[in-house]
Amino acid sequence: MFFIPTLLLTLCTLPACNNALPQPDDNNPITKTTTKGPTTLTITTDKSQMSVAERLDLTLTITTEPNVTIHPPALGNDVGPFTIHHQSQFKKRPEPDDNNKSVYTQTHTLETFTADTHTIPPVTVEFTDNRDPDNPVQSSISSVPFDIEVTAPTEADTDPTQFRDVKNPVDLPTTINLTILYYVLAGLAIAAILIFALYKLINRKRKPHLAPTIPAHEWAFKQLRLLNNACLVEQNQTHEFYFRLSMILRQYIERRFDLNAPERTTEEFLEEMRTTDKLSPQHKRTLEQFLAACDRVKYALYEPPSDEIESAFTAAEDFVTQTIPQPTDRSSREAA
Repeated sequence: MFFIPTLLLTLCTLPACNNALPQPDDNNPITKTTTKGPTTLTITTDKSQMSVAERLDLTLTITTEPNVTIHPPALGNDVGPFTIHHQSQFKKRPEPDDNNKSVYTQTHTLETFTADTHTIPPVTVEFTDNRDPDNPVQSSISSVPFDIEVTAPTEADTDPTQFRDVKNPVDLPTTINLTILYYVLAGLAIAAILIFALYKLINRKRKPHLAPTIPAHEWAFKQLRLLNNACLVEQNQTHEFYFRLSMILRQYIERRFDLNAPERTTEEFLEEMRTTDKLSPQHKRTLEQFLAACDRVKYALYEPPSDEIESAFTAAEDFVTQTIPQPTDRSSREAA
């Protein structure tokens, strides 16, 4: 009589017992191992499934025989569809393992924002087998690809209790002592006036000191003498000689005729020179030929003979000599 009620009670409690049994965890870590010669490469992930709100830890463990050099893998910024958010330093463990093998590790933290079944591509590690010192062997080992399931985030992935509620507005203090504010502003105004007056007084007493200037042609002749005494041509520095010679004449033109020659290209300067009346047609032709000869050496790597070098230097001297201001030029400028 007591057997039947007991049996019924047992049957009624079986579903509850089944629900209490631990369910298998499908999100187990993944481990993939590959061996080639003296080297074993193991790829381990901390999970096999993830949401786009999570990150994946991918760990490389390389085990190798002594006298084998491991080269750190160069993964760049991505591992397949995953972006490397962070990576640890590629390092060797201080002590070998139980089999007297060297162990290297590196962990990459990966992330992706696309829900799909993504594949971790093969990771290649290069190594040099130096066990035979007379015959080192270059080789590499690659892991096998495997899939990671990435899902879109669900409500279960977010915990509302982790977010604090919005606090009420806080009133800022608005009571200001206006008397103190007025005193501060008045003090700043008086200080500004005193500083300005002192600045004007000092500048009024200070006499302008202008550095004496020499005429443009005297400056040019001095620079030409310095260039000639530098003996650049004798030192096989023809390119430098023409560069300095061209710059001396350009700066002379700027000082003498107020034409912006040093900071312009030859084409830009010649375009302006054709429209100015500060140079005679003969001087324009001479200057155009001179600059063209200098550019040929500076930019076309032309090696001029010694007579051409001497002619270029003489042309620069003659141009300065022919354009020295005459007394009539000075009087007309003073009258203007």
